[in-house]
Amino acid sequence: MMQPEELSAYKESVLQDIAQAQRVGADENALTALIAQYPLDRERAARLSRCYGPAGLRDFNLEGIDVTALPSRQEHVGEPDQSLLQQVWEEHVAAVMDQVCRMSPEYLDLEQETRLDILLLEQARAENNLQVMLGLEILHVAEDLNLAEQEAEAAEAGHAAGEPGACKMAAFARKIIHSLERQRESLEQAAELLPLVCDAQAYAAAAQTYAKDRKDRDGLPEDGFRQTMQAQRQSLAAAAQDCTTPCLGDLFTARHRNLETAETLYIRMQRQALSGLSSVTQAAALADSLFPWLAGTLEDIAGNQLHAGLRDTAAARLDSVRQLLADMEAEEQA
Repeated sequence: MMQPEELSAYKESVLQDIAQAQRVGADENALTALIAQYPLDRERAARLSRCYGPAGLRDFNLEGIDVTALPSRQEHVGEPDQSLLQQVWEEHVAAVMDQVCRMSPEYLDLEQETRLDILLLEQARAENNLQVMLGLEILHVAEDLNLAEQEAEAAEAGHAAGEPGACKMAAFARKIIHSLERQRESLEQAAELLPLVCDAQAYAAAAQTYAKDRKDRDGLPEDGFRQTMQAQRQSLAAAAQDCTTPCLGDLFTARHRNLETAETLYIRMQRQALSGLSSVTQAAALADSLFPWLAGTLEDIAGNQLHAGLRDTAAARLDSVRQLLADMEAEEQA
């Protein structure tokens, strides 16, 4: 028989999984499939799946669990084993979570949005458009930050309502928010450095201020832009490795690839500036370069038969970008 401490930890793991399934819009059948992976009889699993509103989650209990079906170590049968419970949870859930997510309309929408995001990233990289690649990364970080803030608010509301595990989820979300805020600040500062490297005389003077240990083997400064690209790639690599949603993992990888190309282009601009040649392309304000590019590229995608499956998604995104451009123009004229 499992000890009370073990059963409590196991229950919390079950609740977290079901809450995750709810967040991606899993329906009753999907929830039944998820719950059935635990050592519960099918009838009980179906019954539980019908009551998974907020009250259902609060009232959830494991009274009907077949504890004999759980893996156990006879030699430690009298000792709570949290690591064993973690293993049990992972074995039961990992095999079905992807299927549960993929059954939901929300996941299908997410998959379409992500495919469009990756296509935009690939187009910017194919064009070697440094400013757009940087701008797209700033947009993605801003979107991630907005999502994290929403999750933190929801978790804090859940904690206030006494939902199990909500306190830990809120603390984790706040930690993510802090990290994303630092990422956004660093990327925005990197964008401000682009006009400097476009001016050969100004950049050569700035490069003289860098100590030898802050230059690469070619003598080029490891300046703020390059440090930001490297740090952000590390964050994206970790996110891709930890991500359990396939389409989002692909997006993290595409963003990582773009920042690698962005740094390569920047190094080329460094060499050019330190050779006394100013860039023929002057760095414009990020919004002035990014949003017109987005509008034009989305229009091309929406009208391209090769991307017929993304037409509606691209058209909806195009409408939002056009509205944003209109709002920006109205602010300038005000």
